[in-house]
Amino acid sequence: MKRVRDEGHLNRIRALPCVLTARPGVHAAHVRFGWEPAGKRPTGMGEKPDDRWAIPLCPELHTMHSGAQHNHNERLWWEYVGVDVIAFAAHLYEHTNDPWMLQELVAIYMPRRTEYLVRIADMMNGEKPNLKEQAND
Repeated sequence: MKRVRDEGHLNRIRALPCVLTARPGVHAAHVRFGWEPAGKRPTGMGEKPDDRWAIPLCPELHTMHSGAQHNHNERLWWEYVGVDVIAFAAHLYEHTNDPWMLQELVAIYMPRRTEYLVRIADMMNGEKPNLKEQAND
């Protein structure tokens, strides 16, 4: 199946703040794991998902730090930081032509619970996430 590209959507994602840190200068991070109820098929190694499944994520938490999304089981990683990333990506794409709504969606999906904020801060300081801890929450 051929990947659907949407450079306009990716540019609008890159203009948003990070959903976890509120920092500017984000990557358009693609969600790779599948979620059939949302019509999201899993993607394999070396294959990017459709651009509709991109979200704003700072470089540190996307790829740079040892605790970054790309370095762990992605589904567990997003649960660990408290974001329903499939719903978030779907909502971003649904409202891609409404810059105000895109900003609002980042605010809506940004974690607020102290335990998630501590986890995010720890990862920004280079710590690896304890994904086993998430299973006990």
